[in-house]
Formats: sequence, C-alpha cells, structure tokens
Amino acid sequence: MIRVKLTGCPSNRITPPVDQPEKSLIMANPIAGVEYDLLPLASNVRILGMWANCAWSVQPSNLQILGYIDGETWKWNRSNPVSMTAYFACISMANSKMAQTLSTTQYDMYRAFLLEGRSVRLTCKLIGGTSSMLMGYLMRQGWP
Repeated sequence: MIRVKLTGCPSNRITPPVDQPEKSLIMANPIAGVEYDLLPLASNVRILGMWANCAWSVQPSNLQILGYIDGETWKWNRSNPVSMTAYFACISMANSKMAQTLSTTQYDMYRAFLLEGRSVRLTCKLIGGTSSMLMGYLMRQGWP
C-alpha cells in the first residue's frame, strides 16, 4: 500500500471541511478609508460567498471587500454604490486579484465561489463619502 502525504491548500486534506458560523459586520458611522473586520485573522478557511452594502448621505466613491489570504491581497470593488443595495462578491478569471467586482446581478447572488487559505482575513471599507452604516456578510467552511 502506498501512502501519500498531502500538503498545500487546506482542501488537500483528507478530512472534509465543516460549515462554520456565518460572520457579519454592522458598523454604525464608519470612517471612510478605515478597514473594518468582516473576518478577523483566521486559520484554514474556505470562503463560499460574501456581500457588502452601505447606507450613505454623501455617496462614497467605492465600496470594497479586501481579502488577505496566505500573504496575497484580493480586492472586490464597487464604484459609486447605491445606498442600501447588497453587492455580492464574484470572482472573474478575466480580472486580477486586485480587480474583482461586487455585483447586484441575480446570477452572482446565487453563485457560490471557492476561495480558501491557511491564513485568511477579510475587511470591508468605504472610500470617500459619508455613511451611516457599513454592513458585510460571509458564508464559510473550515477545518478543525
């Protein structure tokens, strides 16, 4: 019998991931340019889906979700977000990690994606404007 030691991404483990509690962010009166944790630094995380929205009185120029995954930075961005509209993170193979989008389309809302890492931190951020609320939501799995 040949035994192979599996290394690399968490998904290379023999033990399947288990659902983790959803994470949410509700930040009243967020300061533009400040990153607020949606998921503080965590180990062995599989991201299934996430979204963000904001309520504003002066429109921000951008709504962002930033991901710090195994030393690499991912950025999901929405220019000129509409107040109280949910924007869903989607992954496009046509864009770089730093140029992913936040979308409102039904297709993206119901389409999960797979992004995982041994070290994961997710934040939400507004660029410019005046907002009374910043919200984010994350669905995830993980390994013990």
